[in-house]
Amino acid sequence: MSEETTSMSLLVVLMADECVGGWIGGSSGRFDPVPINGERKVKLRSVERAFSAIADRLESEAIEFSQLNWIVDKDVLRSLDKPLSDYLAGTSLNDRLVWSQLLAWEAITSFYGLEIDNPWQDITVFEKGVLASFLRRNIDDTPRGNGEDVEHHKMEMASNEEAERQRLLARIRQLEQQREALRQHDLERLITYLPALYQNIFEVVSPQDLALQAGHIMPPHVPNPFPEPAPETLRRLQRDFLAMPVEIRREVVDFARALAQSERLKVRNEMRMHLDNLGV
Repeated sequence: MSEETTSMSLLVVLMADECVGGWIGGSSGRFDPVPINGERKVKLRSVERAFSAIADRLESEAIEFSQLNWIVDKDVLRSLDKPLSDYLAGTSLNDRLVWSQLLAWEAITSFYGLEIDNPWQDITVFEKGVLASFLRRNIDDTPRGNGEDVEHHKMEMASNEEAERQRLLARIRQLEQQREALRQHDLERLITYLPALYQNIFEVVSPQDLALQAGHIMPPHVPNPFPEPAPETLRRLQRDFLAMPVEIRREVVDFARALAQSERLKVRNEMRMHLDNLGV
């Protein structure tokens, strides 16, 4: 490993979507993955075992660091029930760590305006966007001073962990409420475009059921039976749908896919390729 790599001092550990991976970075903004058992990421079976595997890898290559940025998704965050030092106990990480912070993946996506729920879906976005900026912004914040200063900082760091975890949980709840509120305003869009994507959708899902599953109490005013759109209207709606931003298109299709009656929905042939391109 190069001299620049061995001198790097920031360890980033990402635990999300039941997987864990690590990176080492420095003041230049450059970073390198930390393979775990020879892999870029591995299944997250326990927080303790993940940190132990990362510690073994760093120790085997004599990679030095003093800072830890621990990024977790909401599922991992909610499972944490003890201080970071307890998770690191028995590993070399605990003795070498001077500074750390806990970050929620959902808060990061909100801050950077990312549309990916799972960082592993496009790790390039995480590495070249979030992580590079993250390194540049935080690498110079390492506490410096004598041993008493460092120990004092460790004590402060430990005392603030639970408060930070609660703050992040509150932020995640806020983001989830905002997302749910946005979904509740989409009923008109769903009523308009779902018939352009699926054949006879209101014969499969009643307007009342659709409204309830969209988070609305009042059902929409939809004729019963609902007539199939005329061919010209159908083509116009499909063109309008395809002209919408991809995140809105994906939201409509993801909603349909999550319906309790989704297995009975029949995609219109002319739209099948477009829905496949959305990853659904």
